[in-house]
Amino acid sequence: MSGTTCGVSASPPLCPTCGQPASKALGGPEHDWECRNEACSEFGQPVRADEPAPRADPEASDRP
Repeated sequence: MSGTTCGVSASPPLCPTCGQPASKALGGPEHDWECRNEACSEFGQPVRADEPAPRADPEASDRP
């Protein structure tokens, strides 16, 4: 056995905009992963399985 179950990866890719884990798209396997964070401007947009890590929030470093 390989370590994965039913072709599902151990951890979903992160949305490059909000940094939240993506969810399996509701549109079926041809759509794969998508951002499901309703507060994100990328909500419902595809997220690649090999998506680069989100950039650090530059405003977060200004906060105490």
